Amino acid sequence: ARDDLERRIVRKLDLRMSIIVVIFTLNYIDRSNVSNARLQGFEQDLHLQGQQYATILSILFVGYIIMQVPANMFLYWLGRPSIFLPSCMLVWGAISALTGLSTSIF
Repeated sequence: ARDDLERRIVRKLDLRMSIIVVIFTLNYIDRSNVSNARLQGFEQDLHLQGQQYATILSILFVGYIIMQVPANMFLYWLGRPSIFLPSCMLVWGAISALTGLSTSIF
């Protein structure tokens, strides 16, 4: 009975940890794609000049840093990471997909 319970707990943890690894990997790919996009003509496609690329990067990373504390506070208040994390992924995925429609910095 105890071995069966332990096996189910380990299987459940393995599944949840694999999902967290996928989320982390997608987050890393998303952040690293900015430099890849620049190499592929991102600045020319959006007609960026001067420091506009650096400004875009600053907005992205400052946004990450500023929103981490409120997001963790909301997660603590909500108490259900199983709802919060997939919701964040859906919203961020929609925002990322919609950035493909942009044709200029403004």
